[in-house]
Formats: sequence, C-alpha cells, structure tokens
Amino acid sequence: MYIRKYFSIVAFVRLLSFQLLSGLFANVEASDNCKVSWMETGQEVVDSLYTIQLSISKSSGALRTYFPNARYNVFVKDDYGETFTRFFLTVENEDKILPAGTLELYDEQVSRFSQDCPDSIIQVSQVAKDNVSAYWTSPVEGNGCVIFRVSIMETPSKWYMDGTLEQKFCQDPKAKIDEPGPVLAECCACDEAKYELAFEGLWSRYTHPRSFPTKPWNARFSDVIGASHTNAYRFWQLDVPASDGMKLVAENGNTRLLESELKNQSEHIRTIIKARGINFPNITSKTFAVFRVDQQHHLVSVVSMIDPSPDWFLGVSGLELCLDNCSWVDQKQLNLYPIDAGTDNGLSYEASDSPTEPRDVIRRITNTWPADERSPFYDESAIDMKPMGRLYLKRQRIYEKHCDRLDVTESSEEACRVGEWGEWTNCSVTCGVGSRLRQRYFKNERSAMKHQCNVKLTDRVACWNPESLDCPEEEPDPESCALTQWSEWTPCTKSCGREPKARDRNYRLKKKRKECRYKYPHIKLQETVDCGNPACETDGEASHGQEEGQEGAAGDEQTVRTQDEPDDAGSDRSDDSDDNVADATTIDKYGSENNWRVRFVICSEPKEAGHCDDGHNDNSLRYYYDKTKLKCVVFHYTGCNGNMNNFRTLQECQTACNQSQESKESTNKKRKKQQRGETKSSNYGMGVDCQISEWSNWSPCYSCKGYRTMSRDILVRN
Repeated sequence: MYIRKYFSIVAFVRLLSFQLLSGLFANVEASDNCKVSWMETGQEVVDSLYTIQLSISKSSGALRTYFPNARYNVFVKDDYGETFTRFFLTVENEDKILPAGTLELYDEQVSRFSQDCPDSIIQVSQVAKDNVSAYWTSPVEGNGCVIFRVSIMETPSKWYMDGTLEQKFCQDPKAKIDEPGPVLAECCACDEAKYELAFEGLWSRYTHPRSFPTKPWNARFSDVIGASHTNAYRFWQLDVPASDGMKLVAENGNTRLLESELKNQSEHIRTIIKARGINFPNITSKTFAVFRVDQQHHLVSVVSMIDPSPDWFLGVSGLELCLDNCSWVDQKQLNLYPIDAGTDNGLSYEASDSPTEPRDVIRRITNTWPADERSPFYDESAIDMKPMGRLYLKRQRIYEKHCDRLDVTESSEEACRVGEWGEWTNCSVTCGVGSRLRQRYFKNERSAMKHQCNVKLTDRVACWNPESLDCPEEEPDPESCALTQWSEWTPCTKSCGREPKARDRNYRLKKKRKECRYKYPHIKLQETVDCGNPACETDGEASHGQEEGQEGAAGDEQTVRTQDEPDDAGSDRSDDSDDNVADATTIDKYGSENNWRVRFVICSEPKEAGHCDDGHNDNSLRYYYDKTKLKCVVFHYTGCNGNMNNFRTLQECQTACNQSQESKESTNKKRKKQQRGETKSSNYGMGVDCQISEWSNWSPCYSCKGYRTMSRDILVRN
C-alpha cells in the first residue's frame, strides 16, 4: 500500500496570488508542444493511490496492451473513493515524433479539452468528482508504445502525479500478423524459392454470429486466385478501383476473367496461383497451392470471395517474401479481414444487387466503416475485428542461382536517392482533426522509375485547430447527397404484444449513396419504433405463438423474423434478433425444405466442445446428436468455434436429427425395394425385361447457387 504524502503550500500563499493558484492546472507539462509546469520547480512529487485503467466497452478487466486503430475506455480513480476537484489527462507517444492516438470526451458536463494543450483533457468545474473517464482511439500499426499521464488535485494543499498516474501501454504482439509488412524497392536474392500457400477459413456463425447468412450451408469462400509478380504490378490495391476481373471475383466468385487479366500481364507474372474454394460444411478448413518466386517476381497477391456478400473478399496485395539480407522468408502467416471491392452498395451478406456507379475504390471493412448498423461488422465498442481467414506461407525449396549482388545493391541505392523534405503544407481543415503534408523527390526521376524505387516521398501527420476542435454536424449537400422523403411506416399487424414498425429513406442518387453514408454518418436512414400494442393475456400469447409457428412451418420462417431494407442495401436481421432466433430459423428452414441430406450431414458430425483463442470458456450446456446411440446427448460448449451439430435445446436437436434419421431410413427402404424389384419376379410370377432410355438434356439452371436435373425412363417390354 502506498503511503499518502502531503505537503503544505503556506509558502505559496505568501508568495503567489490567488489568481496564480487558480491557474495551477494550466501549468502541466504535457508534451513538447505544451510547455507548462504543474508546480514550482524543485517541489516534491507526491505518490498516489489513483490508477489508470484501459478497457474495452461492454467488458471487464484492465488491459496492458492495445490493438492498432481501436477504441478504448480510459478510466482513472482511487480505490478508496476519494474525491478531487481538478485533473489533467494527456497521452503521448514514447517516441515523441510518432502519433499517440486521439482522446475523446466521455462526458462534456464533466470534462473538456484544454485550450492550451489540444491533446489534453481537463475538468469543466471544481465540483467534487471521484473518477476521470475518456475515450481513446489508438494509433495505427507500427507506432510503438504510448504513455498516459494524469495529475489530480483533491484540495489546494493535496495533489498527485507520476507513479501510478503514469502508465505505458504498448501494441499487442498479436497485431503483427495483421499487417503484411513493408515492400522492398528491389530484391537482392539470387536464388529462387518454392512456397506452399494455405488459405484457411475462420468464418462461422460462432465466430461471426451477427447477421450470419440465414442459409448457413450456402456460406463459402470462392476459389482462391492470385500470382507471384513484380513490384511494378498489382492486380488489386487499396484505394484504387477494382478491375473487371476483380469485380467478377468479388461479386460472383468467378475467377476466369481475372485469370485472363493475369495472363495478359505475363511480363510481370511468375506463377498464377489457383486453389479450390472452401465450402460447407468444411468452411473452416484449408485449401492449398504452390508457387515460385525469384529476384524479379518477389511479391505475392491472392483473393477469395466471401459468399454470400455484395462485393466482399479476403486477400492480400503485394506481400513481400524477399528479405533485405538477400534470402527468402522461411514461413509467414497473415490474418485476413473483409475488403469491399467498391462495386456494389450492399451492406449485409444477403443484400440484393445494387451496383455502385461509378465504381468506388477498394477499401478495408472495419468496425466503424461502413458506419451503418446493417453491416455485420459495425461495432464501435469492439477492440478489434476477428479475422475471417488466415494465410499461411511456407518455403519448401531453394533453387540455387548466381548473380552479382553487389552491383544490384549499389545501382539500386544510387538510383533511389532522394532530396530533403519540403515544408509542411497548411492543415487541411479549419475544424476537427485534419492532416498536413510534406514531400520530397527523387534526384533522378528516370533512373528511379527504371529501378522501380519504393521510397516514401510523401509524409502525412495529423493536425487540428485548437480553437475549433469539434466540427458542427453538416447537413447533406442538397445536390450530391439529397435525401428522399421518409417512407410510410410499415403496418402493425398484431392486436397485442410488442411489435416494431419501421420507415426508411435514402439518398436520391444511387451512385453517390455509399459516398454520402461515409461523409454524413450522423444522418439516420432508418427508424424503428414500437407499435404500442396493449399487452397480451396469457392465453392470447400462446394462441398467437402457435399461429406464427404454423406460418413458419408452411412457408419460410425467415419472413416472420426479418425486416425489409432499402432496395440498394438488401436485407438484414432486425435489431432485436438473437442467436436463439437464428438457431430456430435454421432448424425450421431444414424442416420446410425437407432437406434431410443436409441435416443428416450436420447430425453425423462428432461432438465438438470448441475452443476460444483467448482462453474464454462459457461452459454452457448444449445438445448434439449421437448417431451411435441414435439420440440427442447433452455436452459442455466453450462458446467459440465447434461445428453445426450443436443445439441450444433438446427439442431443436430432436426436431432436426430424428427427422433426418427417419428420412434416411425411409429412403434406404425404398431404394432396397427398387433393387429387389429389378432382380426378382413380379407378384404375378412373370419376369420383366427392363431397359433404360438415354439421359435427357439438363434442365435449365434458374439460379447460380441452385441445382439442375436430368432424368431417364424405364422402358418395359411386354
């Protein structure tokens, strides 16, 4: 336990005026840009019992590391409930020249930004308070450790700083497998290398439950396609519009056009990489391919569509395999996150087609973009996104070659020489946080282009106006982002009980909709309210529930539990849907389609308790179908991963699996009877000479995700 120290400021009272004491908190040294002092030079620093905690919304426990570009809660308090009147909170990078992220106010009635130090937060008034709260968005990948500093004043004669009020947080080591790493301007490796590529799916209704496709057996990753290539070529790149081939892969999973585009760039391609897609029920398995790299073709890029989705895919662009010591990477793994190809406006997995005209650029999908709750990834409170896939690269063989490494290195260094940095430009905004730039240039542009130099020529840093840190919310541009009128409220059909009604609107210009949503995230495009029906009596609720159940059994239960969305965004689950509803929909869907083959595959899977990467264990009770015992058995489930032979209730398990077993046995009996009929005499004792006609033509294929059939007849000779 810390020893609380006190010191008297009687000497200060004699030497300083009350006005100077009132400005004590304006004199805290926060950073190189904020030169003030908390106390007179030479005074003693006082230890404290206050602590700084970094946490995630909707979770408990303090963190010791952070993930890049994630939002956290910053909380400062004394475990003994002491109150204080003033505080000063700031954050800076351990390396002064690197960014430290962005602080946000938690409660504007309690705290505000300092006028003298725009990256610091102070109290609004001297009313007693027992904690300091703020939001913090961490810096992007590769910015090292940050230091939070807090100063607390309880009374003019008692204050605290340093010690436990100075905490360092560093980037979580796991973040390293989220970034592909830098690209070399030129590879100096003389030898060639052969690699095995493994693409692993990590997407399931357990890892990514929000708005998971209503037909889980349709969830898949398309065929993997890519290439090993030169530094001068990329077949897809962030912040650049997708090619026609990439558009076809991202929207339909069709790789033919992209493969043709790669073949047309043969001077930049060493190996075209192709691997089979991953389909249900093995969507969390791996698919493999091999490829070769050399001194010129030392980068690798691959993609695979997330299906179903509007235009989302997983992939990597320009992953470097050459090392600066003139050798090749031994092995590497990389987490893969969803990417929007910018060719469709859809916001959910099963959104209807809504082409983006003209095409937008390719962008990463994050917890905060698109800023729309219909997106299955939108969650501002999350620490980071769970990867949907993972790429594994393992070197299998080295092919020895000979070259003059020294000449290559020296010529590259000479060709890529650059001049001094220019002056910083003015800040790009007059309010809020913007950026300013500086540039430098190659000393020999032609030589640099010849050697494909990859040297940073533009530098960008954040900037802000201290007098206007927050921008007023803008109204949409009446020309490019004009809004439609609100639609009529959806009708209320129940006579009692809770029932939502909704209305929506959208931006008039379809080609501008995604841009407008990004530019004006505060504009509501959908509203949902309760119908205000009276409460149901007990008997009435039971009757109503039976009617809904009958409706779901007769048709598609999905129609009972979903809501319509704007035509450009497709459909998504309603806000109050949960995992129970999702499971019920799945089971009812099996029943309505009588798809016993799908159910038989699910019910034949072994018991799988699952595994959580972070060690978490719900230890919840679930049911699985034991095909050896021909009954549903209870087991303990961790809450993560596992397989689809996993039911919340005994009734769900019996409904799905007992019917599938009965259907299978019934089909087998019919098949055996047919086989006996072909080999035995008929009931009349007469042999039958059976001939079979030729197969008919295939029936038309009405859906790219459906089936088609052909048939043949049994011809009987009398």
